[in-house]
Amino acid sequence: MRQRSTAPERPRTFGLVSPGLTGGDANRREAGEGEAGRADALCMLICMQSTSVRIDPETHEELKRLAKDLGTTVGRTVTLAVRALRQDRIGSQLARPLRDDETAWLDADVG
Repeated sequence: MRQRSTAPERPRTFGLVSPGLTGGDANRREAGEGEAGRADALCMLICMQSTSVRIDPETHEELKRLAKDLGTTVGRTVTLAVRALRQDRIGSQLARPLRDDETAWLDADVG
């Protein structure tokens, strides 16, 4: 019976990324500045797990405009939007007045 290796499997990069380098900068070094966008896109297709989300065409167009304005991808723009929404919700929760039990706990004598 053959034993399986316990070493983590290296991701397949198809020659786009040099060993020890990751992301867009590595792709630019490997592919050259002129092909950097293509290398980034290929790496994204190969390296990134994805799922589909159905949105209306107007929202998709707005996402593309935002991504272009931010100099990033539509996927990264969605990630940033989700983070901003999460932070906004946390901020709203923190801005609410304290409940009586929270006030009592904060005012409790620790001595």
